[in-house]
Formats: sequence, structure tokens, C-alpha cells
Amino acid sequence: MKKNLFLALLAALVLGILAFSLTRWTVCARHGTLAAQVLPSRLEDISFLTKELRLEPEQVRELTKLHAALATKLSDCCQRHCAVRARLGPALGNETNGMVQAKMMIAEMCRSYEEGELATLEHIQHVRAILNQEQKRRFDELIAECLCRTCAVCGQGAAKR
Repeated sequence: MKKNLFLALLAALVLGILAFSLTRWTVCARHGTLAAQVLPSRLEDISFLTKELRLEPEQVRELTKLHAALATKLSDCCQRHCAVRARLGPALGNETNGMVQAKMMIAEMCRSYEEGELATLEHIQHVRAILNQEQKRRFDELIAECLCRTCAVCGQGAAKR
């Protein structure tokens, strides 16, 4: 009986560590050393986009506001994700209902990640709204380059159309 309980707790710990690692890398990488792998820093760089898209001064001002709003939203998502993750370890050690708690926490972390992805999608739409047709075409090319790079986790590239 003790051996089965120990194996179950060990499996839960391993799953928790895996979920923690993958989710932390995915959600919080934008703010750390992995930023270039998730979203190339050049797409976060206003001066790069100004030059690459040949933006007008009013577009630069609007893009600066949009970038700041996105950074705030992503920071909020990351902070909520990390706060839940910090409670995950103790839940995994709870023999009574730890797995139920852990599953609820993982679902909450996934919601934070999803909110960040949806905020990024909305940001892209807002940026496209301030661009002319030629700028949109180039911006779309830059986004496609970002999305089609090799994945840092599994090494696979995104499927090309």
C-alpha cells in the first residue's frame, strides 16, 4: 500500500514539474532570456518596425501605445500564472485531494496563457488597423517569419502553406 502511494505521489510530482516547466517557459519567456525564441525582439522594437514598415510619426505614437498596452496585459497574465504555479507544489503533496486541486490550478494557468495569446492576437489586429496596405503586407511577412521558425521545445518548424 505504501509503495503504491509513494509511486502515485512521485508520478504527481513529475507531472507537476513537467507542467510547471512547460507552462513557465511558454507564458513567461517573453519577459526573460527566451524572448527571442517566442517573439523575436525585433517585432517588439519600435525603431525596427518604424524603419521596416516606413511608419509615419502618428503611426509610431499609436504603435508605442499599443505595445505598452500589450506589455501590461502580458505581464498581468504572467503574474497570475506564476502566482497559481507557486501554489501547485503544495497541492501536489496533499494526499487527500491534491490531484483535484492540481488539475484546477493547471486549468487556471492555461487560462492565463490563453488570455496572453488572445491579447497578442488582438494586438496584431490593432497594429494592422493603423497600417496602409503595403505596411500590412510587410507586417504580415514579419509575423509569418516569427511563427514559421523552428520550435525551441520540439525542434519542429511550423507547416508552411
